[in-house]
Amino acid sequence: MFGSSQRGLVSTLRLARSTPDERLGVFKVTAVGDTLQVRVLLNGMPTVWCTDLSALSVGLQSGRDGLLEGVVLANGRQFDVEVGVREGRDGEPDFRGPLVHGRVGDRFLYIAWLEPVQDGSRKMFRRLKLYLSPVARRGWSSEGIGWDLVRGPGPVWCEVSGCDAHGGPACGTAELTWSSFAPKEIA
Repeated sequence: MFGSSQRGLVSTLRLARSTPDERLGVFKVTAVGDTLQVRVLLNGMPTVWCTDLSALSVGLQSGRDGLLEGVVLANGRQFDVEVGVREGRDGEPDFRGPLVHGRVGDRFLYIAWLEPVQDGSRKMFRRLKLYLSPVARRGWSSEGIGWDLVRGPGPVWCEVSGCDAHGGPACGTAELTWSSFAPKEIA
């Protein structure tokens, strides 16, 4: 499911085990022990930026500096990962692992954008926050991933745009809805 460059990116990251149905492009798994299968579809890539778009890197941020680049699709990226889940102090799911950021009750994933710098390394310049926990912001809210989704029949997934309103790399906080069934891959 993951390319060889992504294996070993983070030694504690356990790869999601799945049974893909190639004809339908679906992902069939269930929660395993204390982990949850998560799929993020990044649909639509930037069309404008001040440097060469082909030089940009995008992925799920792992820890402080790691990047899980996922699978390249025709119009985006697909990330299939496992995150740890346990009952939090408030009785709600609490998520853990190298890809999970934030404090208890305020957990999220980051989609990070990197661009090359003169010394040949890459510098992070934008991030898009994908809340796992419930969140309420001015004008919108998200239920996050509750026990009904954790215990659901398949992986938890969401789809977000990789572009902002001006065609640049998306950043800020994504307004998204998590679901517990498997989508078709982005064409």
